[in-house]
Amino acid sequence: MKTWAIIPLKRLSEAKARLSSILTAEERRGLMLKLFNHTLNTCIAANVKCIVIAEDIEVEKLVVNSGQDFLLDYSGNLNKAIAKGLEYAKIKDFEKCLIVFADLPFLTIGNINSILHLLDYSSVIICPDLKLEGTNVVGIRRNANFFKPEFGNLSYIRFVRTLHDSKTYVSLGTSLDLDTPEQFRLAKSIGFALM
Repeated sequence: MKTWAIIPLKRLSEAKARLSSILTAEERRGLMLKLFNHTLNTCIAANVKCIVIAEDIEVEKLVVNSGQDFLLDYSGNLNKAIAKGLEYAKIKDFEKCLIVFADLPFLTIGNINSILHLLDYSSVIICPDLKLEGTNVVGIRRNANFFKPEFGNLSYIRFVRTLHDSKTYVSLGTSLDLDTPEQFRLAKSIGFALM
């Protein structure tokens, strides 16, 4: 398999803390599992091999049962976890690699295929959030050795400034993540259901 997706996942018990004003801890955990399953299955359906990086045994079982690869990571640092995933993908001799966050309720096979197609023309494809501040998906070609994971606050702006051989891809599926009550309500208004 020459196309890989790295899916980092925060500990389920800590997921979606910013939604605590509208969802219980159990609902947030269930939401994260639903979103993760959607992301994982969308990547698999797009014929992309997945590397999931997390520290939950429950997640490990889901990943292994779906025939995908799992890396245990206790660093508590998103960028270190992603760097670990990238090293693993390099060992597997990837040609194209996606970094996909697991909270994209409208991510489609078409989104994945579009990003992979655009990687034929650019070394890096950046997919920002709705505010054009954060980053939800990044696609890289093997030759993009200059790419360093620097996700976090204003990462899209930072990537655009520093990655000169990059293009931006925007779609509902890659832009709408579920971090805030406003985003959750927007997703519900266009068809997302928690259960």
